[in-house]
Amino acid sequence: MRMKKKLRVLGKTRSLCPKCFQVVDAEIMIKNNKVLMIKRCKKHGVFKGVHVWNKPFIYRTMQKIAENTSSVIPEGLVLNITFNCNQHCPFCYMRANENNFELSMNDIKTRLANFKGGTIYLSGGEPTVHPKFFKILQFLKDEGYRVIIFSNGKKFDDEFVSKMKGKVGLVILSFDSAKSEKVYEYFCSEKLLDFKLRAIKNLQKYKIPMYLLVKCSSINFKEIPELIQFALNTDFVEFIGFQPIWELGRLKKHKRFYTSDILKGVTKSLKISQKEFLKNTEKIHHIEHVLHDTNYVSACELKCHLFFDDNEWVPLTKINLSNFIYLLKSLIQKRMKKVYIGTFPIADNIDLQFSKTCNLNSDYPHGTEITPACIRQILMDGKHGRP
Repeated sequence: MRMKKKLRVLGKTRSLCPKCFQVVDAEIMIKNNKVLMIKRCKKHGVFKGVHVWNKPFIYRTMQKIAENTSSVIPEGLVLNITFNCNQHCPFCYMRANENNFELSMNDIKTRLANFKGGTIYLSGGEPTVHPKFFKILQFLKDEGYRVIIFSNGKKFDDEFVSKMKGKVGLVILSFDSAKSEKVYEYFCSEKLLDFKLRAIKNLQKYKIPMYLLVKCSSINFKEIPELIQFALNTDFVEFIGFQPIWELGRLKKHKRFYTSDILKGVTKSLKISQKEFLKNTEKIHHIEHVLHDTNYVSACELKCHLFFDDNEWVPLTKINLSNFIYLLKSLIQKRMKKVYIGTFPIADNIDLQFSKTCNLNSDYPHGTEITPACIRQILMDGKHGRP
C-alpha cells in the first residue's frame, strides 16, 4: 500500500481571504515538490492552493530576498488613467471598456499629493486613448517625474510616437508573439502583429526605450526562444518580461501556467541552468540594494541581466564584477539586456511577505491610500473592476 506524502511546513505568512479579502494567517507547506499555501478565514473557512512561487527552490530564493528587504521606498506609482481601451481582450484583467471611468487632471494631482517616488506608470485600460493623454504627459514631465507607459501600441504611428519623445522614459509594450497572428487572435481576438512591429519601429526611430511584456501560456510557450532572440537583436529593447496570465478579470478560468514553467523555457533558451538564473536574481537584488543604499528592490520577479561579450550574451554571474570599467561601458553602450519572469498574484495565492517588498504602488481607493499594485488589482477585481 502506497503511503501518502505528508505536508512539510516551511513557515508562516499572511495572505488574503479569497471571499472577503480580509488579511488572514497562512502556512506555507511542501507536498510532492510543490509549495502550497493553507489559510483560514474565521468567516469563510479554510482555503488551500499552490503558492505563487510554486517550486521549493524558487520559493527559498525569493524568501531570502524578501527577508533581506526590511522596508521599501515606493519608487513607482501606477495611475489607471482610463478604463477605456481600443481592444476588447478576453483575458483582460482590468475588464477594460466595462465602465467609462477616467481620471481628470485634478484626480491625478490628488493621487500624486502623497507620493514621494520619482516614477509614474500610466496604465488603463489603454492609457493612450485618454482624451488628455499628451496634456498628462506634459504635466508629469513639468513636475519632474519619469513616465513609463503600459500600452498595446495600437496607436503608435509615426506622428503619435513623435509627440511622446522627450516625455516618456520607457514603454512597456504587450508583445505576445514575434511571428504568429494566431497568438494575438487567442489573447486579443484580433490580428495585431503588424501594429506591434510598427510600434517597435517607431519607438526605435524616436529612441524611446522598450520593455516587451509577454503573456505566457501553452499557446506561445514554444516561442520563448524566438521572443528572447528578438529582444536581444532589437535596438532600444532594454527588457523582455514573461508572466503567466493573471486569473483576474473577464476570463478567470483557464489552464494555469506557473512561473516555474516559464523559468524552464527561458533558461533552456538562454542555455543556462535554472539555478544560474536564480543566482542572477540574488546578485541583481544585492547590487541594486547597494547602488540605491536602501531596500529598494522588490521580491516579486526573477531576473537575469545579460551582457554582450565576445559576440555572445553572458549572464551577470559570469561577469567579473571587479571589472567596473567594463560594466560601465556596457551600460553606456546599451550592451545589456534584462530578462524578467513575473508571477500571477491573486487572492488565492498572494503572500504578503513578498507583496510588502513591492516598490510598484498604486492608489486605492480614490487616491486615499497607497498599496502595492498587485493588491489593488485583487481588491478591484473583487469589486468587478470598479475603481
